[in-house]
Amino acid sequence: MKSLKPTKYIINPPYENNNPIKFTKQALEYLEPNGKLIIIMPRTTLKNNLNETKQILKNAKLDFIIKMPEKLFREQSRTVNTAIFGFTKTKHQPQDRTIFYTLKDDGLVNIQHKGRVDKFNKWQSIKNEIMDIIISSQEKYQKRILDDDRNLDLIGVRDTKDDEITLGEIFNFEKGSLASEASQDGEYTFITASEDFKTHTNATHNCEALIYAVGTGGSLGRCHYFNGKFIASNLCLILTPKNKDEIEMKFYAKYLNMLIEQIVEDLADGAAKPTIKENELKKYKIKSINKDKQK
Repeated sequence: MKSLKPTKYIINPPYENNNPIKFTKQALEYLEPNGKLIIIMPRTTLKNNLNETKQILKNAKLDFIIKMPEKLFREQSRTVNTAIFGFTKTKHQPQDRTIFYTLKDDGLVNIQHKGRVDKFNKWQSIKNEIMDIIISSQEKYQKRILDDDRNLDLIGVRDTKDDEITLGEIFNFEKGSLASEASQDGEYTFITASEDFKTHTNATHNCEALIYAVGTGGSLGRCHYFNGKFIASNLCLILTPKNKDEIEMKFYAKYLNMLIEQIVEDLADGAAKPTIKENELKKYKIKSINKDKQK
C-alpha cells in the first residue's frame, strides 16, 4: 500500500478489538507527508488510547472532530456513538487548533426496508453547513488540544484569561449507595437523579452537599443542592467542599446546572445508557470564582 504513495484515506474500520486506533496509526504510516486521513470511529477512541494518541500527534495534526448523531451505528448488537476524525500528516503543534462540532441531527429518518433516508431533503443544507465550518475553520468551533507544554486535553484547552480550577480541586467525591428504585416511606430524604426527592428510613450523610447525576440518561448532569440528613442514589456522586470557607454550595449547584449541556457533551460516554466517569468529572475545569462573587 505504501508503494502507491497515497495522499488521502477515508476509512470506516471495524470497531471491536481496538481496531480503530490500529487503523489510524497504520493509515498515517502509509500516507505521504501532508496527506489527509478521515476516519469514523467510536467517540472515545483517542481518549481511551492516550499513549497512542500522543504518539499519533507527533506525526499528524488533528484537524477536526465531528460527533455524529447518537445511535447511528451498531456493532455486535450494541449501539456505538461515533465521531469523524480528520488528520493531516504533519506534526500537531501546541498552537494548532482543532475544530469540535456536534452533529445532533443529520436530517435522515429510518424507513423500513430502505434504511436511513433523506425523506425531507434536509441533508444538503446540513452538509453545506458542516463543509463551511471545516473549510473556513470557523473560530467559534476551534480549540487547542495541546497546551504550551504539549500536555494533551481532548476536551480542548480553553483560551481564557480567567483562572481555571478542576472540580476535583474544589470538592471531595463519593459515590451514592442506594438503588434509585429503593425508596421507602421514611423520615430521611432520598436523592436520585430525578427532579423530585424521595424518602427512606436510613441516612448516610448529614451535611451540606451537591448530588450530581452521572449514571442516568435523561437526567445526566443534573445537580441537586441539599443540607441535612440524606441518602443518595448509586447513580449519583456526592460532592462535599474541600474548603468550606471558600465555597458557596448553592452557587455551585446553580453553576453546574448551567453547564449541564456542555459537561454532558464533553464527558458523556456510552451508547444506550450514557454515563459520566467520576475521574473525568474530577478533572473537568471550570472558571475559578472567588467567594465574594459566589454570593
